[in-house]
Amino acid sequence: MSDLISSISGLWTQITDLSTSTTSAPDVDSVDDILVSLNSFRAGFTRCQSEHESSVLIANHVKYLKWQLSSTQLTEKQTSLLIERCAVCKSLGYDVDFACIHAMKLAQSAKEWKHKLTAYLICQQLLSEGSDKSILMVSTLYRDVMSRHVPSIVLALSTVAEIISAELIPAIEQPVVERLKHASPLVRQRAVACIGAFIARNPDLINSKQEYLKVGIQTFIPHRLCMNQLKCNQYCMHWSSSSLTAGKMDHA
Repeated sequence: MSDLISSISGLWTQITDLSTSTTSAPDVDSVDDILVSLNSFRAGFTRCQSEHESSVLIANHVKYLKWQLSSTQLTEKQTSLLIERCAVCKSLGYDVDFACIHAMKLAQSAKEWKHKLTAYLICQQLLSEGSDKSILMVSTLYRDVMSRHVPSIVLALSTVAEIISAELIPAIEQPVVERLKHASPLVRQRAVACIGAFIARNPDLINSKQEYLKVGIQTFIPHRLCMNQLKCNQYCMHWSSSSLTAGKMDHA
């Protein structure tokens, strides 16, 4: 636990250092200017005639994105456009970890659904399972899993299944389990996918969470969730054999 607290403190110190840096903030490009820059990047990329040219172009574009994101005056839309382009650069193999904090902040504070969606999807791409920064998403995920807005619940549950490590499961497990009984079938599906992801990361949970598995499997089979069918069958078989064994012991 002390290591976890130290990790959180260290990460928040980095964020504070970013926001209080003495480096002069850039002049923020307008949304139109950002779009022009992105279009110019796209056009320039198609004209590149060698790998070296494309590498130089992308590296310079990453610098531009980092510089723009360092501003404290960005609107939701500007941030959304910039981190979208960071995700593209990430897919091309470039380091854009600097965008992670901005995506998490946008996921937490976005007022428009489309910007929240963008932020969450980029967090899923940038935050791999076990990433130290994942812990900073826990409070946002908890809030959205417990919200009344079904799309937000589904989005948060999908992200939980993608990025939450075994060490963070206890912090988010309760709201996920509660969503197994939600009125929306889609929410229940995503909640079951989370339980499956938890078990995959910590197999011991299959013994301690049998009651949740029973509820989950009943929802799981008809809807064929994002987990593959083999894992589904394995969990069902394990649950069935455990139940039969318990029943025999009860009757013995």
